[in-house]
Amino acid sequence: MALLLNIETATDVCSVALGKDGKLLYEKIDTQKQNHAKLLTVLIEKMLRESNTKLSEIEGVAVSQGPGSYTGLRIGTSVAKGICYALDVPLLAINTLAILAQPELPTADHYCPMIDARRMEVYCQLFDKQLHTVSEIEAKIL
Repeated sequence: MALLLNIETATDVCSVALGKDGKLLYEKIDTQKQNHAKLLTVLIEKMLRESNTKLSEIEGVAVSQGPGSYTGLRIGTSVAKGICYALDVPLLAINTLAILAQPELPTADHYCPMIDARRMEVYCQLFDKQLHTVSEIEAKIL
């Protein structure tokens, strides 16, 4: 299986990880709000250095596609696309809410992960225990 660089910038947390065969190999997380543009490439560089991984070893990049912070998503997607273009590797876009639901499987019949959408709203989506979509992504007023 491929060595994947994973990028998450949909929320206030900026994180990167290396994964292979469904296993987390290394991760870097930063919780500084509204600093994704400054932090993302630095986190990638630190993670690669500390894990003794060369950028050229990356075989694909997975990035959160949202919902979430519009600016954060643009930053993550731009960096991911740049790396994919430079390395000629595939780009995978992953539903942020599905990522949030996955660790809870299969403890309940349905999952409704939520992300702060600001303005007293949350983005949410309903999934079953197999992570199949039950409802579309919605912005709900709290």
